[in-house]
Amino acid sequence: NSVVPWVQHDAPPDVSEGLHFFGNRICPFAHRTFWAVYEKGVQDRFQWHHIDLGPTKPAWYKEAINPGGTVPCCFENGDAIFESDVASEWADERFPHDGARLMPINVVQRARIRVFVKDWGSKALKAFYGMLRTGSLEARNAKVEECLEVIAWAEAQYAAQNNEGPFFCGDQLTLADVAWIPFLFRFQVTLSAFHNFDVFPASAPLCRAAYEAAIARDAFVATQPTAELLLRAYQGYRAEHLRDTTPDWSLPEDQWYPSPPPAPEAE
Repeated sequence: NSVVPWVQHDAPPDVSEGLHFFGNRICPFAHRTFWAVYEKGVQDRFQWHHIDLGPTKPAWYKEAINPGGTVPCCFENGDAIFESDVASEWADERFPHDGARLMPINVVQRARIRVFVKDWGSKALKAFYGMLRTGSLEARNAKVEECLEVIAWAEAQYAAQNNEGPFFCGDQLTLADVAWIPFLFRFQVTLSAFHNFDVFPASAPLCRAAYEAAIARDAFVATQPTAELLLRAYQGYRAEHLRDTTPDWSLPEDQWYPSPPPAPEAE
């Protein structure tokens, strides 16, 4: 897998022709589709655009590219594809004869994958990001239990597939695996460093096997951020957002953690 160049812009690029990917190497949502494109082996057909997130996100991105302001998003000849799960499935369907097939032919399996992806997001994000943000030992321990419940749920989903693994659909990597492993890669690095927490307990051998098989794949290795980069980024994230309150998860991702209120003025 060749390493593609990412370009950062001062103004919106022209997306009227060709294939374009807007993302950020830190973001696990963007990593989903970034990884999927590499599994298809078509990364050289895209133009890759880096987008800063948080306070330094360029205003033109939301105004001219993605009204939701999130990454990733893809364009093909001016037509936009938003949301990581949708964009990943689009990449698989757009290049059916290239690389690995990421959705099985069996329609029941396809339905199970879509349900797993949806349920993963609703169950895992609150627990794991919440733990990342905790400061007190009491809050940390409460979030440990939530995170372990999520992993137990995922382990049960893999067991219910009743195959020899290591992936959700046996020896075939699918979008079920692509949906959650970029997140656990980040949490394994950050939560072990910040909270001495291993996201894979001994009671989750199927999840650990899927994770280890996935991160050894060439396409994952080519698209993963380094541990050093993740620790720098998430250390800053923790410093900015460290609190034991819960964000409104119904809001867009970039509004989960509003800026702290200003300090009161001196009298």
